This record gives sequence, structure tokens and C-alpha cells, in this order.
Amino acid sequence: LTIIEFIKNAIIGYSKTIKSPDEQSLIHHFLRFFDEEIQKIIQNNVHAAGDDALSWKVADECYKEAISPSGILNADRYFNDVKNSLPRRRADSVSGNQDHVFNDKRKREWIDSWVTILNRAPSGLTLFYPRTSNDIDLTNPKTIPPYLFRVFDMKSSGNNDEEVMASSRHASQVRTSGVNDLLGMEDVKATRLLSYHIGHKWRRKYDDQDNLVSWTSSLLYAVQYATYRKHHPRLKNADINICMVQTSQFPQGQFVRDIKLLNKYLAIASDLGGKVWSIFDLRLSKPEFYNGEYFSQGVLNHAGRSCVVSLEQLEDAGIFKLYPALEDPSDDDGVVRNALKVLDLRQEWSDEQTTTENDVPYALSIARKCFPGFNEYDIACILLAFKHRELSGK
Repeated sequence: LTIIEFIKNAIIGYSKTIKSPDEQSLIHHFLRFFDEEIQKIIQNNVHAAGDDALSWKVADECYKEAISPSGILNADRYFNDVKNSLPRRRADSVSGNQDHVFNDKRKREWIDSWVTILNRAPSGLTLFYPRTSNDIDLTNPKTIPPYLFRVFDMKSSGNNDEEVMASSRHASQVRTSGVNDLLGMEDVKATRLLSYHIGHKWRRKYDDQDNLVSWTSSLLYAVQYATYRKHHPRLKNADINICMVQTSQFPQGQFVRDIKLLNKYLAIASDLGGKVWSIFDLRLSKPEFYNGEYFSQGVLNHAGRSCVVSLEQLEDAGIFKLYPALEDPSDDDGVVRNALKVLDLRQEWSDEQTTTENDVPYALSIARKCFPGFNEYDIACILLAFKHRELSGK
């Protein structure tokens, strides 16, 4: 089965789920109209290793091109072509409002088809995909920070390595025909799973149902959590890793902020009460403990859009020389802490700090040695921003 056959079969399979024959026919028209563009996308991705990797890379790229206003697979190109080819009298007779409503609905169907293909592609991903216009808005790219971080080691849940981050549900190899996207689930089920992932993940009781993967926008928190993992569950620095991804390289809906989901399901959590509500309430009512958490779902193929660095590499590059307080996650009583330690450090560093003559060279050295492929000045600024520093006008 060639990749173009996989794509066509997947779209045809999706079209069969649509009840309206006219809508089914339109999906086929889209496929024929964009055939050349899809072929070009396939050719541009043939360097991918293996058909499984190629299928999701192609589907990923097609989705981006379909959802982007300037994308080569954007449905407006089809509708403009159709409108221009109509006799002028017929085109003028079509109400502008009717035309707009019709086109928006069909554009949605076209994008839906690519989301479905992505979710069915071997070793593919699961996007957060709002089903209605009243759902959470994921269209503004500015709501996602440019970089996200994930700490992982051999004892982390799911499958985690230098190419893939996969949820514990995916790693459990329990395959069901159920919905993978949290936003597509029944509200009560989604609320309970979100509560489990945030508050009871450490128990691993429902890991075969949990399709979420956690990320943080705070490198400070990531480094602190990595040092915490050194003590709990006692690992070597070389075995604890931080994955950094550039979010602009991923499609819309790949990541979503935890607060968006918590607010979406807040009323359901309130009705459920008990432990579910207490977890929601704790996360939303204690902003001082917020560490910029974001989620992905299912499998995230991050190779080529990320870098992975070990705690040992960070130490060798000078992270603990730049920030000696990060090396020991213990509090004043000698108790190893995680969130409380980060809170203490933020409070301590919130007052304006002096930048020594060694701080900037250390930060740049860490950026170059540990985060290849990323802008070293961006990384250095992120590192220096752990503390509140005076900006120089020079």
C-alpha cells in the first residue's frame, strides 16, 4: 500500500462516516482537486525512515496546510476555483452569506478528515481538536509558548526517548476502539481522567486509560524536578533527561494548557465533588504553585524538532555553577522537595539580583553545549531569567 493510497483510503473511509451524500461527494472533490499538492508533500517527506514514519509525517504536513489560511491545501482555494469557473449569472445568484456558511461547514469537514487520518496513522499522534465553535479556542498560536520541556527517565510513565514521547495508555498496548482525544470524550469521563493525570498519576492505577503527556514551559521547574528525581526514585544524573521542543514545529492542537482544560471541565468537577473537585480546586486556587503545565496526547514524534539533554550534561556544562541552589532539592529541614523548593527559589529570586561577570558566559556555554539546534541567545535568556535581573541599556 503506497502512501498516497493510504491517504486516499483514509479520506474515503472518513467520508463514509458522513451521512450526507453531497458532503461525501465534496470530500472526494477535494481529494481530486488537491491531488498534485498532496503528491508534492509526499515527495518532500520521502526521506522519512519507513512507511509508518512517512504516513504520519505526510498526514501531519497535510493537516498544517489544510488548516493554515495560506496553506496549499486550504479549502478556500477549491471554493475560489469553483466560484471563478461558474457562469457569472450563476455566481451572482449565490447569496454571500449562504456561500460563507456553506464553505465554512465544508472546510470543517475537510480539516476533520485530516485530524482523523492523523489519529489513524501508524505511530501517529492525537491532536486536541475542539468539536464545536463553543469549545476551547486553540487557534491562537500565541497561547502556546515557543518552547516546552519534559523531564523523563527509565521510571517515567509511558514511552520516552530521543524520538518519541508516548502516553501511558499507548505504552500499555491496550488498544480499544474508543475515543483517544480528551475533547472528544464524554464530559464526565474526560473530567475524571484529567483529575487522575494531574492528581493521582503517581498511583499508576488507571495508566491504561490515561492518554495525556505532561510538559512544562518553565525550564527552572524542569531542572529542579530533574534534581528531585535524582533522590526520588534515586537515579544517576546520566539517567535523568530533559526534552526540549520548539512548539512552532508542531501542528495546531498538539499542545494545550492545563488551565484551559481545567476551566472547560470545572463545572463537571464541581458536580462530581470529592477528590475530583479537590484536585481541580487545588490547581486553580494556588497560582503560586503553577509551573506552566501543558499536555500532549498519545504519541508525539519529536525527532528533528527537539533536543534531549541529561542532568549530567547540564552539570558538566555548569548549570550548578550558575545556580548552586538548584543542586540540592532539600529544604531547610533536609527534606527533599519538588514544588515547594521551586516556590522557595522563586520567592528568593524575585527581588532584583546582581548579574556577575560569569553569569552570562555560563548561560551561553550551557546553551551551546546542551541545546544544539536552538538559538543559543534564546536559551541563555531563559536560563538567566530564573532570577529577576536588572536589564542593562547598553
